[in-house]
Order: sequence, then C-alpha cells, then structure tokens
Amino acid sequence: MNSLASIQQDVAEYVGFYSPPVSDLGSILRSLVAKHSCKVYFDDKQLQSSLHELGAAPSDIYKVCLMTKVTGFRDLMECDSRTQQIDLDRFVQNAVEETGFNRTTVMGLTSDIALSADIACNCNTNHFATRKLLTETAFVVPASLYESEIKEFKEAFEKSAFKDKDVTKLDFSKLQPLVAAGIPKAKFYLGYCLLNGIQFEADNVRAISLLQEAADAGDTQAAATLGDYYYDNGVSDWSKAYEYYTGFGSLALSKKRKDAIVNIVNQKKFNRIMIGLSIALFIAIVASFILAPGAPLYAAHRITGCIFTLLSFAILIMAILHHRIKPYDTMYFVPVGMFTMWFFYMVVRFLF
Repeated sequence: MNSLASIQQDVAEYVGFYSPPVSDLGSILRSLVAKHSCKVYFDDKQLQSSLHELGAAPSDIYKVCLMTKVTGFRDLMECDSRTQQIDLDRFVQNAVEETGFNRTTVMGLTSDIALSADIACNCNTNHFATRKLLTETAFVVPASLYESEIKEFKEAFEKSAFKDKDVTKLDFSKLQPLVAAGIPKAKFYLGYCLLNGIQFEADNVRAISLLQEAADAGDTQAAATLGDYYYDNGVSDWSKAYEYYTGFGSLALSKKRKDAIVNIVNQKKFNRIMIGLSIALFIAIVASFILAPGAPLYAAHRITGCIFTLLSFAILIMAILHHRIKPYDTMYFVPVGMFTMWFFYMVVRFLF
C-alpha cells in the first residue's frame, strides 16, 4: 500500500467509514461452523462464499479450501476418538505432501479447522516451533478421556456459575490434572474459580493466565469472561474488552455483554467528538496567539503564547496517538486540557 492510500485509509478509519478486514482465521472458521455446521467444509462453493462474507482474506480462503481436499480430511472430521490420533497424524502428513505448504502452515491450518469443529487437539504452531518439534507428529487429547470428568463442572456452571450451594459437592481437585493436560475447558473453569474466589483463594494473576490460555485455544466462555474482566469487573481496559467480546467471545454473548459492546462502541464515537473538539480548541489557541486580539490593551506575550501553543499541540498529538492505539479509552480530559491551556494564556494576557 502506497503512502497516499495509507493516509486515505487512516482518514477513512478515523471518520468511521473504514472497517479493517478480519484476520483471525480461527475466529472466522468458528463463526462459519456455528452458522452452517461442519458440513460446510464439504461444499466447496458454499465454503468459499461464506468465508468471503465473513471477511476472510483470499489467501486464507484458498488455503482452507485446499486443506479440505487433502486425503483423510473426511476421516478427521468424523471425530472418532478411537482413531483420532491416527487420523490427525495421517492428515497432517498428507497435507504437507499434497498442498505444498510447509509443516508450520499445515499445523496452524489444521489447528484452526479442528478447533472450529470442536475437535480436541494440540496443534499449537508456536509450541512446536520453539521446541523444534515441527517434524514430530501432531497430538490429540480425545474428548472421551475427559468428558466424564468435566461433565459435572459443566452442569454446575450452566446451572448457577458455581454459585449454588451444591458447588461444595464438586471435587475441584479434578481440574488440576485436566489443566496440566492442556484441556481448555478445564482451564476456563479453574480460571473462573480463581478469578471469583470460588473454592480457592482469589488469584487474579493465575486466573487471567488460565483464561487467556483457554481463550487462545478457542474457548468462547473464557474469552467472554476476559471481556467482562476488562470491561468492568477487574481493570478498565475497554480496548481489550472489545477484542475479547468480538473474538471467540462473540459466540457466548449474553444481553449484558451485548450492551457492553454497544457502550464501548458509543465510547469510541464520543472520543471522536472529543478529538474534533480538541482540534477546534487548538485552532482557537493558535488564532489567539497569532492574531492576539486586543493587543493594544493587553500584551500579546508572544513567548508565553508560544509555550502554551506548543503544550496544546503536544496534548493534541498524544491524544490522537493514544486514540489510534486504544480507541475505546475515555478522552474527555483532552478538550478540558486544551481549554485550560487557552484559559491560562488569556489570563496571563489580561493580568500581566
């Protein structure tokens, strides 16, 4: 993208007429399956059109479609826990040979597709890359091995979010080995308990770490819980809250969470108004400094005016940069600061 196009895109994004393309393929595939079920992977035309509608990049659409044609894909999607390890190993090997993609790319695509179909697997590309195990087989934890262990926690959470008196009957020590085995749902339940001090002493640091790991693995409830945490339950970081709510967390949105998203989006619109008002105030400050109305009666104080103008400009630039990075943080203090600069400059002129 050339510099002019980049500037045009920045301006369009700032005034609200530009929507950045979705780049998280895993999130797109989960939305795809949630809307059309796993059968969409076997209909090439529907798969391409649906991915395009969801904002997938053309290169990602090509890669996913190519992966669905790999020998063994149908066997993998049948999710037979008895042969799942063999199916995954065979599929990854076939994909490397048939698609021409390197193993890192294949592992990443396989992970995204498997998670979208709720196939329990560990195809973390970074994990394999850092440990130099890219030539090894992929690994699967068959759901049948932990479903019975996790079932009672699932039922208790769906019933009362672990707030019912019956929660004391649960053996929370069972979660630890499941977490150690890398089960995302177990990480969510344990992280949720640690975050809220349920059956454990509250430990926000470990709780957020576990929830983050679960969310990264595609657990929608973990992502939504992190959105809650960053929205109002823990620290106020609406940029992160919006990221989690609209990522994997989009599949676990309650009315309260949808209202939170509306508030966050409205905050962004309000911030744009504040930035616009700040720009208008800066123009007023510059005009007061350059034109210096009433100079015969009130000294212009050029040096003081220059200082206040530079300070105002610095505030404005920092505010714009901050808004670019965290567009959902409150910005009401910016025009207040700009007005304060103008007010003090005028006071200096009138009194001295």
